[in-house]
Amino acid sequence: MQARREEQAERQSSLRAAETPEQSHQRQAFTRNTWAVFYKAAFEYHATLDYSSHRLIIKMERMSIECRFCRALKWKVETAGMCCSEGKVSIPLLKKPVEPLKQLFSYKTENPGSF
Repeated sequence: MQARREEQAERQSSLRAAETPEQSHQRQAFTRNTWAVFYKAAFEYHATLDYSSHRLIIKMERMSIECRFCRALKWKVETAGMCCSEGKVSIPLLKKPVEPLKQLFSYKTENPGSF
């Protein structure tokens, strides 16, 4: 385990030594708890940054929590009662869709890729 840590430290050291000042600034900004690193990220993308590991990014998991009032599926970090205001709001169930919408939702069409 110690050898692995030393190997990782050497790798990090060599990567940082090869960084330009701009890359170093970008990496340091990335480690701060701020959204600034994402400003114009689509236009100034840095392949060396693992954007998904930023501490402000919430990992999307399965919707496994069920609301005790309306039975809506929610994420673990989602606020309780947000879906139905803790049972104060009741929305009727949707009726089954009519054709051809029903076919499109069921993916049972001759050309499902066009939907």
